[in-house]
Amino acid sequence: MDFAIYYDYKLKEIGSETLKDMEPVIDLLKPKFKVIGYHEVGEWLKTHGKGDLLVFLQDVIPYTSFDAEYEELFGKFNNLYQFINSGGNVLWLGYVPFFYRVRCGNFNIDINEAEEPHKQFIKMIRLSENEVCYRDIVSNVYITPSLKLRPITIPTKYLGFIDISDVCYDKQVTEAKETVIAKFIKISLQGQIKNIFNKTYRPHKLSKHMVPLNTADLSKTFCIGRHYGSWIGVIGEGYFIRLLDYAPHVTKDDVISAVTVAMKITELS
Repeated sequence: MDFAIYYDYKLKEIGSETLKDMEPVIDLLKPKFKVIGYHEVGEWLKTHGKGDLLVFLQDVIPYTSFDAEYEELFGKFNNLYQFINSGGNVLWLGYVPFFYRVRCGNFNIDINEAEEPHKQFIKMIRLSENEVCYRDIVSNVYITPSLKLRPITIPTKYLGFIDISDVCYDKQVTEAKETVIAKFIKISLQGQIKNIFNKTYRPHKLSKHMVPLNTADLSKTFCIGRHYGSWIGVIGEGYFIRLLDYAPHVTKDDVISAVTVAMKITELS
């Protein structure tokens, strides 16, 4: 059973405003977790699987883990899907999964040539003379290395079930109720965690592949009905675990609690 954290210090500024300063949390987790960056995470996924856990402590997914070109964004032939399908577990914290992706390479990019209105969201950073990193997925748009925009089909089906068009993009944190499964997890941890299931910020409509950990009944004009802020996505023999969707309002204790939950789920899987 191997535990790893994806956190690339060089790419911290290319992330969203959530989970930007996780160094204190990483220091607490280092005794049990290996910290891997952009160039290591893809190989780690290829060489791990059943009973292993990868925690994304940056909420912009790296291309090396989700190595899918435009035509294969919803396919199964990428490092992340294969890892989970074989029994590996992933914990996603922060913003909406797959809303952003970062890609690095020897690209000749001039940010001034980017098309509006996504120019402000690309966030290019140069790591060296020969390596540039930029966001190549922004919401439902794919951005080529030549900065041309290509639409991503809605509904999305990342990993076969994650649809970002089913997310409620509310502007405030909402109270949520934990499910029986969440209560069972808390009991099994015997007071080791604080309550991380009692609120939501970016809840998702239910998919048949999701096991909900909390619920919120929304009655806003743009979000009506039952939504789920924390959930477990079932893919083959492994799990995609979504917690703390109320970022950027998370604390260090929230993150430690979420990681503890993911470790417990991995232990039970």
